[in-house]
Amino acid sequence: MDGKQIDWLFKMVDETLEHSDISSGENPFDDDLEFSAKPPKSPGYVFAIDKKKTTFKIHGKVVSDLAKFYESLDGPAEDPYIQIGIKSPENKNLSEILYFPTEYIELSESIHQCTDNYRFTLFEDCTFNIGDPNGSWWLFKGKQKFEIRFGYPGGLGVENYIKLGKLGDSLSACSKFKASKLFFEKFFELENFEISERKILIESSFESLDGLNLLSDILAGRAEVSAIYEMFHGQLEPGLYYYLRELKTLADFWKVIEPALDRPRDPYLA
Repeated sequence: MDGKQIDWLFKMVDETLEHSDISSGENPFDDDLEFSAKPPKSPGYVFAIDKKKTTFKIHGKVVSDLAKFYESLDGPAEDPYIQIGIKSPENKNLSEILYFPTEYIELSESIHQCTDNYRFTLFEDCTFNIGDPNGSWWLFKGKQKFEIRFGYPGGLGVENYIKLGKLGDSLSACSKFKASKLFFEKFFELENFEISERKILIESSFESLDGLNLLSDILAGRAEVSAIYEMFHGQLEPGLYYYLRELKTLADFWKVIEPALDRPRDPYLA
């Protein structure tokens, strides 16, 4: 596939999503949304939350058609909690069954891989463990640089960071950003490009800050991935483009987990 074909493909994807009722940036638990009462005919993730005093787990199932799955719940099928992999549906700590629509099924699978059956802490700042593999990702919220920290920032000034939730394997993230270094070198006047097991840090000259700020805005939910594609006139690497879509979907998923936890709102969330 040549460059013109890739440009056309991305354009068609963005136009389709623009006119779709599905938006990963919207909260499917918001009563104002049309699909809150009737799930859409789209891929998605169906899940329930098992909350204890200080931790919680997310049990879920990837489905290709949310509407069809919910229609099956009205029939004589087995217990819906069992359908999504929960062996003890009588567990009093379980939330109601919830759903999160995605643009394509691979994004639902990413959510499942990152969350299903892992144990997460309800109060991460009180149980900081530098080696916690399920620790959240934290995004620097200033305008001077693009920085992601894997795990609670601790003494770095946590008020300067936004909690994104767990967006996947940190080693995989490092590998994918490293693989895109040539892109950053081509379009950004880099002053620092640092990738380690604890963080991703990209700093550039003042002239290139708009691009870095847009990366931050995408993960914080303030911009769509298509915006950075347009900024670089369709020259964004396909691998980076789809990886950013995955990260944004995961960040949006964690935003809708928060109200389902029924706890005081985390002040560090975007």
